[in-house]
Amino acid sequence: LCDAGRVGRALRDHPRLRMCVPHLGADEFPAYADLLRRHDNLWLDTTMVLADYLPGEVPWDLVRARPERILYGTDFPNLPYAWDRELRALAGAGLPDAALEAILGGNARALFGIDRGPAVTDAP
Repeated sequence: LCDAGRVGRALRDHPRLRMCVPHLGADEFPAYADLLRRHDNLWLDTTMVLADYLPGEVPWDLVRARPERILYGTDFPNLPYAWDRELRALAGAGLPDAALEAILGGNARALFGIDRGPAVTDAP
């Protein structure tokens, strides 16, 4: 979807650029695993991959290698499968709670510089 070679050059040439590639870099999982090791300004999203919708194996090793650089993605409302399918896959993947929390929201807040602020339940 996003040629890993071109993405790598863009990340190298523009080190302050923050980039998120969809579908965990589908079709080039090994190349994106390498890019994640080398670039702290790269994030990947999970859209359609963890749902076991795309052909091939789910690249859990890629998710486990740098969970702090993985974002939960959905492509909602354009889903060809049940909306909670990827959530169930994540919940059953055996990831540490901190990694799940990061993937399900913390990493997006970090990428976009969003302060979490008080939770709704903390309001008077």
